[in-house]
Amino acid sequence: MIYKWGFDFRDIRKKFADHIVATVPFSSTRKRMSCIVQIDNKFYIYSKGAPDLLLPECSKYVAKNGELKNIDVDYKSLLQFNLNQFAAGSLRTLLICYKEISEK
Repeated sequence: MIYKWGFDFRDIRKKFADHIVATVPFSSTRKRMSCIVQIDNKFYIYSKGAPDLLLPECSKYVAKNGELKNIDVDYKSLLQFNLNQFAAGSLRTLLICYKEISEK
């Protein structure tokens, strides 16, 4: 999907590699991996993992135009429909999310 929006993860990874403060590797218990990134004087935690575990923790999503929008019941239904379609096609899915956190 990110390629369809004109991004290449390799370019993004190179740009922010020096900003990674810590990483938490994937574990089957947590079903996610996370990294803490410092950009300017702000800290963010980025996680990628199982949508069924991460989605309940999310309240907003980034729309195609970059705007933050609230996750409502309709959006969750559409997302769940698409996840089910991918699963029916034997495809695995990952949810990528982030949150601003304190330095501590």
